[in-house]
Amino acid sequence: MSFKEMWDKAGEDADEYEPAAGGHKVVIVGGSAFTSRAGDDYCKVELQELEGENAGRRFEHFMGFKHETGARINREALLSYGLKAPEEITDIIDLDAAIKALEGTMAEVTVRYKDGYMNISVSGSRPPAQQSFSDIPDEAAEEFKAAGKASFASAAGGDDSVPF
Repeated sequence: MSFKEMWDKAGEDADEYEPAAGGHKVVIVGGSAFTSRAGDDYCKVELQELEGENAGRRFEHFMGFKHETGARINREALLSYGLKAPEEITDIIDLDAAIKALEGTMAEVTVRYKDGYMNISVSGSRPPAQQSFSDIPDEAAEEFKAAGKASFASAAGGDDSVPF
């Protein structure tokens, strides 16, 4: 999000949207990891509804890493969102970068409420479309396809007839 977009958004009334309990199809539109003034590590993943009457509305999956059990649950949620290379995350700065890389990922989450708190579980995710395709540049892919056709034609001896 550009500074201008963030600045304009800051002038709008805050959307205090809390999703209904149940399943939701969402897209990750942002997120961050940070250390509180008290020294505790947290992260949040900003989700945007994709379907239904609340399509376009946003809410946050807020996660803390202060307690071992909570940290384990939240790590698993981040991996379910598609977080890459968890073994390379050594500090909160690494986690922040990894969360930012999730932007555009679509996910299915379930929202529950207990004792006044929202709990979110992630049942699956799909990376953005541009990440789902080959990492071979288009030009190289076309050359590869052309080379394959040429090799097949030369192997067949240029004979277009079917031998059987």
